[in-house]
Amino acid sequence: MPLHENDEKYEIEIKDTDSKCKKELILSIFNVTKHDEGIYSCHWHCKYRDPMKATFELKVSDEPQKGKSFVNN
Repeated sequence: MPLHENDEKYEIEIKDTDSKCKKELILSIFNVTKHDEGIYSCHWHCKYRDPMKATFELKVSDEPQKGKSFVNN
């Protein structure tokens, strides 16, 4: 389901970069609970380039975990 750009649970920031089509997208999730677990994805469309997509899976645990961090262009 789509997230609303500015609500109490989620905040989505879109920052410009030096490229016309490249943006920095930041998703902040506040007061994370098990209910927030799942797969999140971002779709970006630019008239100068093919559509882009980034996806990640969020898992919530009581124990600290080592995770992988990556950027998908």
